[in-house]
Amino acid sequence: MHNFLNESFLGNSAWQYLSAVIALIIGIIAVNVFKKIVLSRLKNWAEKTHRNIDDFFVAGIEKTIIPLLYFGSFYLAVTSLNLNSKLA
Repeated sequence: MHNFLNESFLGNSAWQYLSAVIALIIGIIAVNVFKKIVLSRLKNWAEKTHRNIDDFFVAGIEKTIIPLLYFGSFYLAVTSLNLNSKLA
């Protein structure tokens, strides 16, 4: 198994690919935890108020920040790999 992790594919070892996948999974889990805890609390708080601005704020977080966090997780995972110059 140790030999397999040191094999090189497209300029990266299997260990580098594995660590990139693990980093991506951790990032996705972190974003989901953020959604479950922080965003759900913000939604509950926004529902208790009579103003519409806080509903707009929470919807903006849900529609823009969450996808950016997913993209950031993917970006951080991919930047740990040595990519072809045409892809970077």
